[in-house]
Amino acid sequence: MSVWLKSVVDLTVTSQQTLLETSVQELTGNWDTYAPGEAPTQRLGSALFGTKNIEGFLAISAKVPRCKTLIVFPQKLRKGSELVFQDLITRKIHRIASP
Repeated sequence: MSVWLKSVVDLTVTSQQTLLETSVQELTGNWDTYAPGEAPTQRLGSALFGTKNIEGFLAISAKVPRCKTLIVFPQKLRKGSELVFQDLITRKIHRIASP
């Protein structure tokens, strides 16, 4: 797999969390009690999606805190950005790139 992105928010960095008024606890918390779309993480994701030129964000995994998760907004890829990955079952290679 290869990922080339030009503009990603790194929420694993404390300074970026502070800038966006969030925290590791908020990013990895259990939000099952919230209605769909109302959890703080969903609101943050929507706000990042709505921010011009942001192609995605890197976050700490809620399931495995020592790991990171890359969330990509494929419809917002900028010129020169792309995702290339292989389906392990079919062995087909997929490529998502800016139009």
